[in-house]
Amino acid sequence: MDQRQFRPPGQVFSEISKPKGVGAFQNLQEDARQLGELESLLSTVKPRVILAPPRTSSTALAIALSKSPAVGPGYVHEPCDRFAHEGAGISTITDAIGENARVAGSARTGILVKEMTFQMGVGPVFEAFMQNHTGPVIVLLRNPVLSIESRIRKVCEDQLKGGGLGGADRDRLGGAVRRQDYSGVGDLLSDDVFPLRFIGWDFLAAQMEYIKARQIPYILIDSTDFRRNPKALLEGVCERVGVGFVPEMVDWGRGGGERFGKLAEQGRWYSRVAGSSGVLPPTEKPIPLSAFPERFREPVRKATEIYESLLQDGGFLRV
Repeated sequence: MDQRQFRPPGQVFSEISKPKGVGAFQNLQEDARQLGELESLLSTVKPRVILAPPRTSSTALAIALSKSPAVGPGYVHEPCDRFAHEGAGISTITDAIGENARVAGSARTGILVKEMTFQMGVGPVFEAFMQNHTGPVIVLLRNPVLSIESRIRKVCEDQLKGGGLGGADRDRLGGAVRRQDYSGVGDLLSDDVFPLRFIGWDFLAAQMEYIKARQIPYILIDSTDFRRNPKALLEGVCERVGVGFVPEMVDWGRGGGERFGKLAEQGRWYSRVAGSSGVLPPTEKPIPLSAFPERFREPVRKATEIYESLLQDGGFLRV
């Protein structure tokens, strides 16, 4: 079995790196066994797949689609999280999907899996999903200026809630969040705190290259369109993926009981959607490039180029 990784074209970001678990393959025999088990499960359940960079409303889309009887109950939230962040084995992905499959019924196909681009990566795990899925791959996008700023803000808020900052740094960071100007706190947003691979757009470029080269069906959706007119967009998605639209997709009520992955800290990223009863309208405004820390500016520019190129793609779902 070839364990090599294909690389994002042009090494888009200067600090690109793989998720810790992706492509490590320290024990080839064991990794091959675990990959085979994942491929076997995927070939049975053939999930529907949502793939997205972080902070693009992909969780809201997953919750909405999971309300369809043809998809739910529930969905698999980021089964690659431990694999990507902790270097855990491929078996953790299989286990996460298997849990949902058992809830839905062992013979069930078309369960929904939602995953981040940088967590699924661009190697054998990604290929296993692309070779064993139901319907088109659903790819969700958002203006990278908005999505990357959103993740930076969440990272800053985490630091402010923690106890590791001195008074002066806490004041600087709090002011940056209030002004949405992070240009002066780059030293508090180092790669140890926010690795650039967590942006996810370089992985998306490589994944889309793979999908197109192999003529895998896909749908591109802009998060702003989804949040501005969720009913019309969800009706279009349902038609494309072959499931029926139900009103609960737009108004799902509170306390849905969703489990946000296996990492202990995952829930904090989804507090807003977890506390909502439906899809929230877009209200955010882009910040200028100069408001990002220096090391983020080139990645933001490159991500914007990828986004603008995909906006012209014929696979885009327009409403």
